[in-house]
Amino acid sequence: MASYEALYGRPCRSPVCWTDVGEPGLVGPNLVRSTTEKIKVIRQKLITTQSRQKSYANKRNRPLSFQIGTVAYRLALPPQLDRVHNVFHVSMLRKYIAHPTHVINWEDVTLNDDTTFEEQPVEIQDHSEKNIRGKTIKLVRVLWRHQGNEESTWERENAVRKNYPHLFPS
Repeated sequence: MASYEALYGRPCRSPVCWTDVGEPGLVGPNLVRSTTEKIKVIRQKLITTQSRQKSYANKRNRPLSFQIGTVAYRLALPPQLDRVHNVFHVSMLRKYIAHPTHVINWEDVTLNDDTTFEEQPVEIQDHSEKNIRGKTIKLVRVLWRHQGNEESTWERENAVRKNYPHLFPS
């Protein structure tokens, strides 16, 4: 006895052969013909479903085109950033929504020789302690250069003290 039959008390019926229990089963060429017809019906229903889903997707899809193909943007960068690759994939770009409070500070940013940029802290704004699994972790809120107050971050005090000792009065 199959496990399905033991569990449900009747033999399992597959979609290929929907005969009831007790009916004389198909044998030989009749079984092959019946199975082939049912496979054709299944394929036709799959094609119908796929075309329906495709039509739904096509109604919502709108073609996007950019200056360089359909997936990349070339940005005009200032001369001091000439070593930075100026083509970006579309997935890296976000739509900018203008707001009157947005003010861009055009301060000079110095890049390292390998075109990396290291943000420097300006001051410590706040102290805090977190208790995690019985351990107390001291945190400090750091204001970074070229960032506003809303972009200040919480960092571990020991890491900040080690890397930037000038921020802590003796």
